Amino acid sequence: MIAAMKDEPIYTTGLRNLDRTFGGARCGELTVVLSAHGQSPSRLLVPIAQYAGAPTLVFTSAEAEVTRDLRRHPDLYIDSSGHRDFGTIARRTRDASNVLGIRGIVIEDLHLIRGVRYNDVRSRLRRMFSEFPAKLGVAVIVGWMSEYEGDRPRWSDLRGTVAEDPDLLILMSSDSYADNSRRVYAHRQDRPGVADDEFWVPGSA
Repeated sequence: MIAAMKDEPIYTTGLRNLDRTFGGARCGELTVVLSAHGQSPSRLLVPIAQYAGAPTLVFTSAEAEVTRDLRRHPDLYIDSSGHRDFGTIARRTRDASNVLGIRGIVIEDLHLIRGVRYNDVRSRLRRMFSEFPAKLGVAVIVGWMSEYEGDRPRWSDLRGTVAEDPDLLILMSSDSYADNSRRVYAHRQDRPGVADDEFWVPGSA
């Protein structure tokens, strides 16, 4: 296990208000980027991964457009083998921690984890996933696109997934002050208040 304090921030998001208010993602915690329906969370996950100040393992799909850009960064290690069961992801992360000194993982799309939706039978998977960051001492950052129509996603959109109870939730809205930007709102479980920010989306109309 990597020796790291739980409250040690190892990632800044590049969003000034969010970083100033909440400090970024932390070792031993789960961060979820939840985007509005039709808006890929990768648009924010990629900058967060690129801001990483430590070796990071990125799980993505082989056909993902983000893979090419991420491979250019020396501190990012890309696993593009597609869908995996949770046990495989945990073993891959543990091995990378021991060999490469991985401090965090980014899962581009929660759908890459088999059994991402749980029921009573799969409730054990939800507990395992929630304990995953602390047990390995890494920051875990995952993306999820809301399945519901609307400009702004809600925390409840995560209900029924293995990531429904994140330590830090970043909501990526489709409403913005400009066509080429997106509004972002963030909440922490252990701290009151909301951080809001805006970021530019390259290539957006």
